[in-house]
Amino acid sequence: MNSYRDRWEQFWCKEKFPPLVSYEEASKSKMYGGTKIEPSASIGMSYFLSPIQDLFDEGFSIIDYGCGAGILSNFISSRLKHFNYVGLEPNNQHGNERLSIAKSLINDSRIRFGYIDDISDYEENFDCIVMISVFTHLTIEKIYSILDDLRPKIKNGSKLIFSCFISDRYELLIPQPSIAKNFYGVSKITIDQLNKYVDDNELKIEKCDDFVAQGGYVHSIFKIEAKQ
Repeated sequence: MNSYRDRWEQFWCKEKFPPLVSYEEASKSKMYGGTKIEPSASIGMSYFLSPIQDLFDEGFSIIDYGCGAGILSNFISSRLKHFNYVGLEPNNQHGNERLSIAKSLINDSRIRFGYIDDISDYEENFDCIVMISVFTHLTIEKIYSILDDLRPKIKNGSKLIFSCFISDRYELLIPQPSIAKNFYGVSKITIDQLNKYVDDNELKIEKCDDFVAQGGYVHSIFKIEAKQ
């Protein structure tokens, strides 16, 4: 984690373009939700894009699974000219509230928003699928189910980059559904549970980094891709 400060200063902290939504406007519109305002939010975004940093010179296509109000798209827009972004949320009250904020603030041909259930409708090839703090709130059964839904795109060449809380044992903290069915307060999974899934489905997994989020939780960031 200490080495990330150097990477941030050397590459990620440099904004090449004005963001689509100014940080002042983003704050007033509740775009950031409970996330700390800059630079904390952008530092968090950069962790998830580090595994595809080599694509920043040529542009890339990305699915933001659990996109919230589009914070990641705003970050990308300030550092890259050519990209194709699809942000997806569940079709429930919370998801619709976040998408409503995103659509009211962002109007750009490079950016689309939609529902998680419609992910199969996006038939084009994507360089990566990013899931920021999605698996940190789900049961292992739901995690496996989502991986099943995303597996065709992974097999077709997309890299899946996600965060989770790793523990020696699987546990659900405050296990009471809140925002939606299968959404829990905090969940911790094991390396063995991840390895079992990739082994059973002819995929490979790599740990990319760790970062400390609000509350002191250490997010472990992994990349899953198809075996060559």
